[in-house]
Amino acid sequence: VPANAHVAVVSRLDAELLLDTFLKVAGSVEPRAAQQLEMELAQVTQITGVRVREDLIKSLGDTITIYQGAGGFVLLPELVVHLGVKDSKRLEAVNTRLIALAKQGLAARSENGGTRVEISPTTLGTFTGNYLKGIPIAVTWVITDDALVVATSPQTIKSHLAAASGTTESL
Repeated sequence: VPANAHVAVVSRLDAELLLDTFLKVAGSVEPRAAQQLEMELAQVTQITGVRVREDLIKSLGDTITIYQGAGGFVLLPELVVHLGVKDSKRLEAVNTRLIALAKQGLAARSENGGTRVEISPTTLGTFTGNYLKGIPIAVTWVITDDALVVATSPQTIKSHLAAASGTTESL
């Protein structure tokens, strides 16, 4: 977290336990709900080729950091979400698959008269990330060896990566 961050929150989040708890609670409220949700997860896998639990959730770590950077302005603050990662290679494969599907959907949307939105690669220090181009907020994300970082702009991620590498002052 850069030293000039206004607000920062760090927490532990076991995504697999969260999913299991959610399924258990849903099943206790409506006995068929957990089974229905499992079917929905299977359908996501069928459509995307991504196994939510095995490929996505198990690749994530259990630490989440959210902070507001010093830049930005009132209506559009610099926001950063930093999720720990256990298996960056697996998460990269998920990212690549989902980007390919999203690009297809965005292209079809644009061809049908919708606003042209693109996912474009961007260099972020020594990493290559991606950002949404064509919307007011350039949502940007990058996967490093130990983190998935999502922010409101490429510059915000560059500041985060500089603080994480020790090249700028951090908390």
